[in-house]
Amino acid sequence: MSFKEKSWGRYFMSAFLCFIIFAVASQLYRLSEQRAELVQKIEEMSSKEQSLLDEKERVGQEIEYFQNQENLEKEIKARFNYRRPEEKMLIIINE
Repeated sequence: MSFKEKSWGRYFMSAFLCFIIFAVASQLYRLSEQRAELVQKIEEMSSKEQSLLDEKERVGQEIEYFQNQENLEKEIKARFNYRRPEEKMLIIINE
């Protein structure tokens, strides 16, 4: 092999290695971007999960509260102006 043939071979090998390095680097960059997006989505989902767990706890407490018949009746009276047939309603007006 002559010197020219060796230098062309080295040139092509160097170009090929540079191409491979560039391809790997660009893939690593894309993967890091995707990872950042996934981390953000995980954080959003964790936040949503916590808010849903809080809501579940609140609803559970309300269910427990309304299982007591007296509490349920008190709430119905307050919200819907309900009264039993034997009850009389007294309206007080402040002047």
